[in-house]
Amino acid sequence: MLQTPYALCFSHDGTRLAMGGGCYFGMGWIRIVDLETYEMATFDTDSLPGYPDDTRGQPTVSGLCFSGDDRYLAASMWGFRHSSEPSHLFEVHGLELKHLSSFGEELVASSEGRPRVFSTGVLIAGGGVALYTLSETLSRLFLLTSPQGAELSVALAHLASHRLALLGDDLLVSAATKDARGLACRPLAGGETRLVDAPGLPGISAVVGEPGRAAVIVGGHDGSLFRVERREDNRFVSSCLRESRPRKPRGTRDWHTYEPASVVGLCFAGDGETLYVLDAATFLGRWRGGEEQRECKLPGKGTAR
Repeated sequence: MLQTPYALCFSHDGTRLAMGGGCYFGMGWIRIVDLETYEMATFDTDSLPGYPDDTRGQPTVSGLCFSGDDRYLAASMWGFRHSSEPSHLFEVHGLELKHLSSFGEELVASSEGRPRVFSTGVLIAGGGVALYTLSETLSRLFLLTSPQGAELSVALAHLASHRLALLGDDLLVSAATKDARGLACRPLAGGETRLVDAPGLPGISAVVGEPGRAAVIVGGHDGSLFRVERREDNRFVSSCLRESRPRKPRGTRDWHTYEPASVVGLCFAGDGETLYVLDAATFLGRWRGGEEQRECKLPGKGTAR
């Protein structure tokens, strides 16, 4: 049974949907779905080079991003109990994935003897791959790297997301935890990272660029949705699309990182208008024109992490 989904993105040709996830303890997977036939294929992370490994466990998939030409899929990962793990690049052949290379090993090396550093999002941008990382001290890190073995074409901002989004020449990233609110902005070309001044935002668990507009959609740990727009004077304004959702019964499980209603994935379809919203309890909603049109339940129960 698939564990909690953490990542969601469409291929740029609009024919496939990629989902990835796992849990706090690992059990990672990537599922590619043909959107016309609904045929699907699942890649388990224990088939990565060096696995299975009883000492480390199976890594969790925390973020996904297709390259602009859909030839490659980048996946950020963390290990058992948020331990450091390299991220990976795959060749895409229809619904099948072929492992090409790993990247971000320097994060693993830098975490030895220091607070743990683990990757929670990935975006192909700026001539390489941007990783969004966390540590036990909750500091945010950015790593721009070019995995060997591939020339990556830049992904469109609205087709990949998990706490990372492109807005023009800037990289937007959500605050680190459910108790920290708002967005940070960092130029791709380098420079100072600054907080986005947009009052009222929740603790953000997912963010995606809105195609053709200087705006992003953000999802909250509390299930809320906001639109954040950058105006011509470079100031940001926010508007609420959905209020926080009532807490669903927790049952016998103790939810830690997320509530069942927490937004864990956001992406726009190829038409640039249809938005898909995924929550931690594996409910997938379809939005258009600021209104929710439909919600369905994905296979799997989600996990308390």
